[in-house]
Amino acid sequence: MKVQRVNTNLLLHLLTQNELTRHEIGKRLGVSGERVRQLEQKLLGRTGREAQLERRERQVRRLQASFEEQVFVRAAKRRGLRVEPVKRGPLGWYKRRVYVNGKLCLLARGYKNVGYKSRYVTIRKPRQQAAICAFDVGKRFLIIPMAEMPKSTTMCKLDGPKRAYRSIRDWRKYLNNWQAFEKQ
Repeated sequence: MKVQRVNTNLLLHLLTQNELTRHEIGKRLGVSGERVRQLEQKLLGRTGREAQLERRERQVRRLQASFEEQVFVRAAKRRGLRVEPVKRGPLGWYKRRVYVNGKLCLLARGYKNVGYKSRYVTIRKPRQQAAICAFDVGKRFLIIPMAEMPKSTTMCKLDGPKRAYRSIRDWRKYLNNWQAFEKQ
């Protein structure tokens, strides 16, 4: 039986950096999946289970890095708050739900540039249950406890004079309201 020649540098790259199966790697290199397994054992000295665990660890590190890059997470950590992702499994992390000091927080976007001369921000109560909702409004956050959220869509003015369009409350007091996470 003829031994199949393989570019070992490319094989090592495909085995260590990608989430491809042995069959997919073999297709790219023009060899069988069994040959890829044999070369993997010879070059790396590991089994398939160990390779799977390494790939999973890389995925978790990538998820952690993308979580740490979120603007809200960075701002909360700068203030000394404990921020953790909400997980639905080892590799399934929610992007818009986090625990901050043990409280469930929903991350939403306040819609800017609405209303008269684009000076207002629109907020509305999310359908999901949580303790606090944090709206991203540019470089700041409108952090409102869910008990105080408006029942319907509300426009509020965050800059300029206090008077707001059809708004009974002054929502500016909730701008960067990080104390909401410290209360019990």
